[in-house]
Amino acid sequence: MITLGIIILTALVSLMAFNNENLLNNCMFYPYEMNGDNSKQYKFLSHGLIHADYMHLAFNMFTLHSFGTILERYMSPTFYILLYITALIASSLPSYFKHKSNYGYRALGASGAVSAIVFATIMIAPWGLNVMGLPGIIYAFVYLGISYYLSKKGNDNIGHDAHMYGSLFGWVFMFIFEPTIAGNFVNEIMSFGR
Repeated sequence: MITLGIIILTALVSLMAFNNENLLNNCMFYPYEMNGDNSKQYKFLSHGLIHADYMHLAFNMFTLHSFGTILERYMSPTFYILLYITALIASSLPSYFKHKSNYGYRALGASGAVSAIVFATIMIAPWGLNVMGLPGIIYAFVYLGISYYLSKKGNDNIGHDAHMYGSLFGWVFMFIFEPTIAGNFVNEIMSFGR
């Protein structure tokens, strides 16, 4: 139910922003503008409500639905919402520090928070959850490797840093706030092949 609420809110704001450049610019993650201006810090969250186009929105919301509906069965609503919101911020912080003097850098989308949800869900059944034909834990390391490589390459318009840091944040969050799930995750990883 929480996942559906996030999807509806994000879709509504994104659809409005497709036709409203002022709304788009007011929500856009823009480190240069945010640097030293406390009135713009809301953009650490608002950028997750807007997307570049229909495909970007659809892919993020489909992924969120696929994993979020599983995860919310294992977490309290409070911690689920806390994970999503803090992941938006945590996944953007590295880009903020990296680009706060870069006038031309802007970003948008919920990918960092969605990546956190994906990785938190993988912790529930690292070997049992199938993601794109791979066991979840294998997919996780492939995804991190690709995100790291593409982030270093830096020649596309995709927030690979947000994907990578959001993913890692999903795991860190679970270890701090959901120690039972984290403990089961460690046990499953350690018992592979036994």
